[in-house]
Amino acid sequence: MDNLVEDFKHVIQGCSIKEDILELSISFIKYRLEVDSVAIRLQEGYDFPYYTTLGFSEAFIREENFLCARSKDKKPILNNNGIPHLECMCGKVIEGKLGTHLPFCSAIGSAIIQDTSGLIASGLLKEFDDIRATCNAYGYETVILVPIRYKEQGIGLLQINDRRKNAVAQEYIPQIETIASIIGPSLGPIVEKEATRQMQKKDIKDNIKNIANELLKSLEEKKEKFTNGHGNKKSK
Repeated sequence: MDNLVEDFKHVIQGCSIKEDILELSISFIKYRLEVDSVAIRLQEGYDFPYYTTLGFSEAFIREENFLCARSKDKKPILNNNGIPHLECMCGKVIEGKLGTHLPFCSAIGSAIIQDTSGLIASGLLKEFDDIRATCNAYGYETVILVPIRYKEQGIGLLQINDRRKNAVAQEYIPQIETIASIIGPSLGPIVEKEATRQMQKKDIKDNIKNIANELLKSLEEKKEKFTNGHGNKKSK
């Protein structure tokens, strides 16, 4: 069996740019495993859209890009704690909500599905009310979803799809999960810095908005005082 992990470490060695890490990761996995499609989702605000993909059609990406449930006016649906509801199997894996009682769930919470048609027919998905089954609708029988974590938090997802059943040998699964565990710490610090910069930009915008509002309020008050004073002089 190929040692995917050591080869992968060699491929991304020295990479410090997010786009390079992601592109190299999906290219390595696709061509070494000889599968149809590979993608990585990354957290962006409340959602986890696809950040980089290889082999998926544009129609599939448009349909499945977002996981966060949304209201009729397209706003994210949040619970009382401000946490978004992530839909479908991808969402369950990112949130760590798959139970190991499910035969397709690995010890670390990955979804290892080698026959989507058979799984749907089995009724095992009835405990979930938000499974879209889009992968199956697009003809994918093998779907492997592995969480990408950093500091024990889900920051993304590695997705491997193929139209064949049992397209990925079982002995490769632990190696794929190890690769995902390498991607997480490689991306984590970069993602954290980007999030910090976004928060700083937001704080600056909020401060400018508050200052502008205060100035406007002050001008309105001065205008009102001037108007009232001018009116009083006329009445005299």
